[in-house]
Amino acid sequence: MTSKTVLIVDDSRLSRMIIKALILEKYPDWQVMETTNAEQTLSLVDTIEEPNLITLDVNMPGMDGLSLAAIIRKTWENVPIVIMTANVQESVSRKCAELKVGFVEKPITADSVSKALTYME
Repeated sequence: MTSKTVLIVDDSRLSRMIIKALILEKYPDWQVMETTNAEQTLSLVDTIEEPNLITLDVNMPGMDGLSLAAIIRKTWENVPIVIMTANVQESVSRKCAELKVGFVEKPITADSVSKALTYME
């Protein structure tokens, strides 16, 4: 498989570390980038090529992941975006469907990361 780029957006350092470790364990040649909030992410969007996948947490300081996904969609219309969250309310999954983004429940496990990666196909 060709090398891919994944952007992980999560204010939890532990969540980012686990997602990154699980991806690189399976795909050691992939590039995994990390940001902790919407502000960092949006400044990156202007400077990098479109990644193959973006994972977003919902509950972050400042702008939440769903609002961020809507803004990212304006620049990168077709990039696969997956919300990874413990916030499993119906309103969150409905908003994910509206934005055409994937929805994967936390906790972060090998299975949940594998599920997130399927959105690239």
